[in-house]
Amino acid sequence: SLSALIPLHVHRPRARILRTFGDELISSETVAVIELVKNAYDADATRVLVRFQVPLEIGQGRIEVIDNGHGMSLETIQTAWMEPATLFRKRQSRSEGRGRRVLGEKGIRRFAASRLANFLEVVTRRAGTDREVRVLFDWSQFDDEQKYLDEVEVLWEEVEPAEICPNGTIGSLWEENNKPEASELIHGTILRMEGVRTSWGKEQFKNLRTDLSRLISPFFGQDGVNQHDEFQIHLQLPALFEDLSGKVEPPEILERPHYILKGDVDETGHYDLTLKLRGQDDRASINRQFPFPDDYKPQCGPFHIELRVWDRDPASMGELAQTYGSTVGDVRRDLDDAAGISIYRDGFRVMPYGDPRNDWLRLDLRRVQNPTKRLSNNQIVGYVLISADDNPRLRDQSNREGLIEGPALGDLRNLVTMTLAELEKRRYVVRHRQEEPKGL
Repeated sequence: SLSALIPLHVHRPRARILRTFGDELISSETVAVIELVKNAYDADATRVLVRFQVPLEIGQGRIEVIDNGHGMSLETIQTAWMEPATLFRKRQSRSEGRGRRVLGEKGIRRFAASRLANFLEVVTRRAGTDREVRVLFDWSQFDDEQKYLDEVEVLWEEVEPAEICPNGTIGSLWEENNKPEASELIHGTILRMEGVRTSWGKEQFKNLRTDLSRLISPFFGQDGVNQHDEFQIHLQLPALFEDLSGKVEPPEILERPHYILKGDVDETGHYDLTLKLRGQDDRASINRQFPFPDDYKPQCGPFHIELRVWDRDPASMGELAQTYGSTVGDVRRDLDDAAGISIYRDGFRVMPYGDPRNDWLRLDLRRVQNPTKRLSNNQIVGYVLISADDNPRLRDQSNREGLIEGPALGDLRNLVTMTLAELEKRRYVVRHRQEEPKGL
């Protein structure tokens, strides 16, 4: 009988479990920075600054992520921020001030800091309080295989505000001649990471800026205005990389595609789209039902889609370069950096969909099979917008790198590909009406 069984007690977790979260569940340093930026969004920040200070060699240098969110109390840090797999976000799916759909639910994102550096100082001030909380984490303690999690020493203090106050570090979020009212300078969080764990150079910073520029849906700004909300990302790099510093925004070329298709696909597979073709002023409407056998209902749920497409032959690229006073090489590079069809949930990108090396729809393979009609991955900048509430079966993998494979993701792939085919058919007709069709 069960009453005769001897109970076994679950052992305390080892301290290294937190290092594991940072090193194994966060796939790269760029992803780690992005996860910390998302934390700022969940804290209702409207601005976040990612700042690097030299020397950015292993064991040296500093990375700071500064935001003007609502800040944290000491109790929040003790009971929620440092608790692995906390249920805090599960219980609170909307941010407390702006009502944003929070992006973090698994309670592991903040451990991305351990992926970036050896030490972490958290400076935070809760809105409406007159004290600043400072907490210091030495991640090397979490490397001790003999130490248990409850044996790790974390130093903290509550002090008079020195950084999150007028004339404090928080002011770095704004230009010197554009500082806000003092009431906007008394809440927020600073994550100060010392002793970087990997070297940073030009290529790493270019990748970071590109990924940050694609992090926020291009529709967030417009939607934010309607909802009296905003979220800006700023990057401040050492002087050698100053050309990559500043407000992070998509390149201008994305505003002038040769073809554009946008609209909605509902939960049954019915689509309502508008289409603008190259050389035509009018927009066409397409309103139909994608075919599914035996009244099958897609499991992915409804989504909004926008596809921006470019002809990449030399003449077309030359016209764009002339429009922007740029070079063909720069135009091609900007398109290469932005190309791909990305998925955005509640305004933020789900990685890695849309990465240059992540052809999740196998568009290049389709084009090899039918090169005259199909579009390649590097011709398209696409946005698929879903939400946590309307698409509950599209769930994240534990490492935050993609959605769990299954029928829902498979249905989404099929629907996006069928939507793209509607554009490809009409583009094919337009291009073959020209006297001398251009090769890709």
